[in-house]
Amino acid sequence: MAAPLNFNSPKNLLVFEQSSFSNEKSRHKTVIGDHYFNCAVEVCSPNVAQIPTTVTASLSPSSYYIVRNLPLSRLIDKEFIEAFVRNGAFYAVSLNTRIDVANSVAVLPTGKLVLSVDKDMYETLGLEGRRSIFSQTRERKFVIEVELTKPSFTPGKKNYERTKWCFSERLNLRFDFVFTWVPHDKSICSSSVGKYFSGMGLSVSSCRAQMMSNTMKDVCVPDLLALNILENSQDLFEWLGAVSCYIDSEEEASNDFVSMYTTPSPCNICTQLTHAKWQGFFTPEAIAMVIDEIRLYLKTPDHPPWASVTVHGYADSPVSWRGKEHGYHQGGENIYTYIVFPNDNYWLYMAVGSHDVCP
Repeated sequence: MAAPLNFNSPKNLLVFEQSSFSNEKSRHKTVIGDHYFNCAVEVCSPNVAQIPTTVTASLSPSSYYIVRNLPLSRLIDKEFIEAFVRNGAFYAVSLNTRIDVANSVAVLPTGKLVLSVDKDMYETLGLEGRRSIFSQTRERKFVIEVELTKPSFTPGKKNYERTKWCFSERLNLRFDFVFTWVPHDKSICSSSVGKYFSGMGLSVSSCRAQMMSNTMKDVCVPDLLALNILENSQDLFEWLGAVSCYIDSEEEASNDFVSMYTTPSPCNICTQLTHAKWQGFFTPEAIAMVIDEIRLYLKTPDHPPWASVTVHGYADSPVSWRGKEHGYHQGGENIYTYIVFPNDNYWLYMAVGSHDVCP
């Protein structure tokens, strides 16, 4: 007889908070604003046939760009820094770079360039950095940070010239990036940064968010107004995850070999539960707009009892919240969910893996 298999669940952290958007101490703006790199947004609501057009309109036009084989030295060009880093919020993260085993790069809207590199790259590059707080004995990783907007980081200064030489001459580092730019001056088109890179002869693709929508019929939905959330917060978060995967928890629970999950009680049969998902590259400004549209929608006549907004961060981004270091380990999760109510109260979930700082 074979020995039983015992696989330990990956370590993770789930933070739950309750507050109101009208509470002056609410930190919803910082939770959204400090989570820079978002690759997917989900909206879910009961008793509606479709997601409000105002919400769809705020996400579907979201445009971003992919540039191929961009020399890292171009991101520290004085012209680029003055035009895009100082005069707007520039967001960029390297593509197809697995942060647990490869080298990853990001440019934060705060003007910081962050590199997560392995030991060989770190020693060859020769720039000052620090060992990753998640670095293991077998997989040593290092973090290098470059403050692009510091007055001392300018051509002719020692630190700038050394960084430029290391990026262009020593290793000639190149990456594919997904990026977008939000100019401070609203009269300037955000596509300017795409044209800037195209003018260098680089391959730049313009992309738009892709939407998928699904409506589940006669599904069991938790009664959130009667639910003891302090006792059932994790069960509710798992139920939302099941909805995201189009799983009916009640149907799956009838077969113990398939699933042990059930819908949190008390629950009611809902005639329809609509879920929509957008995939792309979304700035915190776009997420804040979605939340605002949901709040307005829940104040209209015949509004649903609640709506949820779930935001997924890039699993291989070098940072998650507040520019703090992020690792992959066994999943790379950095997710947050708002459940919004008509009275402007909200429940907030923030989920991260073991290689993340508590948000």
